[in-house]
Amino acid sequence: MKKIEWIADVFEERDLRAIGIDATVETHRLSEIDMRESEYNSARLDKPIVRQLVDDYKTAMGNGNPFMRPVVYRGKSKYILASGVQRCTALGELAEENGKSDPEVEVYVLQTADPMLIEAATRSANVNHGGRSSWEERLAHAMHLVRKFGMRPEDARKLFNLAESTINLHLRAEDQRKQLAEAGVNANAISPSSLGEIAKVSDDGLKTKIGALVAQHGTGFERVKQIVGAVRKNKTHSERLNTIKAFERELAVAEAQKPAKKSNGTTHKAPMRPRRDRLMRELKSLADFLDFGLAGQGFSDMTGLQISSEVDRAAIGDLYRRVEFRMKMILKGKQR
Repeated sequence: MKKIEWIADVFEERDLRAIGIDATVETHRLSEIDMRESEYNSARLDKPIVRQLVDDYKTAMGNGNPFMRPVVYRGKSKYILASGVQRCTALGELAEENGKSDPEVEVYVLQTADPMLIEAATRSANVNHGGRSSWEERLAHAMHLVRKFGMRPEDARKLFNLAESTINLHLRAEDQRKQLAEAGVNANAISPSSLGEIAKVSDDGLKTKIGALVAQHGTGFERVKQIVGAVRKNKTHSERLNTIKAFERELAVAEAQKPAKKSNGTTHKAPMRPRRDRLMRELKSLADFLDFGLAGQGFSDMTGLQISSEVDRAAIGDLYRRVEFRMKMILKGKQR
């Protein structure tokens, strides 16, 4: 077995400087690292060991390829890996396969005992290097540090390569999901974007009503945004409540128009009407956009629709006249 050449990890060094952690370069035996605790502490949320990555590292190590130094911090009795679980696992397996015991490994040793800094170093280790973390993992890590340690979203976004607005949106959505759950609404299927819109409603009772309707009917984000915008534009509580009731009636009508589901192995005898369904769907989408697309209010002029040139006005007018002409013929025509 060839001796592993450990080299500087410039990305890790940069990240540690950004967090404000000093680190020393030291050589230790692999037995001085608590691998089980390191796996448990891994920045990977799904599985600590990525088998394919370990096998690739073993092959590369056997070929004499250089590897960047892992990162450790001092635990109660042994060192714990903040970064490098796959590399050290590969090193241990390769050594065992070659009849070697307890190989040496060159590591960065974090010179801090601050739990927030250690977690930040551990959780951000795979953002820009190593076996890179998924977007979902990076978001979960960022939210954990904000929630548990009070890290500013502005700092978390730099560590995890995320937009600050994304972190804040998911924090609001998490709070709103919890609030709805406490009110008896299962909001697990509601998207973070929709929950973020619902959270903008100031009245908790109205938020619960909207959340319950959205959860029950699986309403999409754009429609949720329109309804929330309309509710927030209303000046009185009764007006807001009436808007939500109108939304509820709309959803009930849409539900009634859905084709019947199979029951006890039988299918409803009524034939499907795809042309009718498409016409109603597209007209409803256009009506909703024109009535609520201006931050919950209806459009009243071309300026609001961002139509400024005569060419655009002419094109819009032509399309409208085509629809108007055809709909007049349809509505006047006799049903056969």
